[in-house]
This record gives sequence, C-alpha cells and structure tokens, in this order.
Amino acid sequence: RRGLELYEQELRAKQIAWAADSKKRKVAQRKANIQAAMRAEADDLAFEVLAGEIDKQVWLDKRAEIKQRFPKEE
Repeated sequence: RRGLELYEQELRAKQIAWAADSKKRKVAQRKANIQAAMRAEADDLAFEVLAGEIDKQVWLDKRAEIKQRFPKEE
C-alpha cells in the first residue's frame, strides 16, 4: 500500500512537470512563430516607413495582425 502511494505521488509530480513543460513549449513556439512572421512580413515594411515610402500605421497594423494570428494561451 505504501509503495502504491509513493508511486501515485511520483506520477502526479511527473504529470505536473509535464504540464508545465508543455506550457513552456507552447509559449516558445508562439514566440518563434511571431518572430518568423515579423521577419517575413513586417520587417520590410519597417524599412519602408523609415524611408518615408509608407505610413507607419501600415507597419503597426501588420504587427498587430501577426500577433492576433498567434494568440496567447489562456
């Protein structure tokens, strides 16, 4: 009986650790997705803003769109 209780405690601890790691992986993946999308879609717009070729709001809208595409986990 005591061995079973210890096993169950260890199992619960492993499940908690796995869930925490899973959340960390999801956060890291979201960050990587946003960074990749920013590089691919928004960086060139930033240079166009600096050059005075487009309005800054175009770039800000693109950044907001990208962040909305990859929402935070609740």
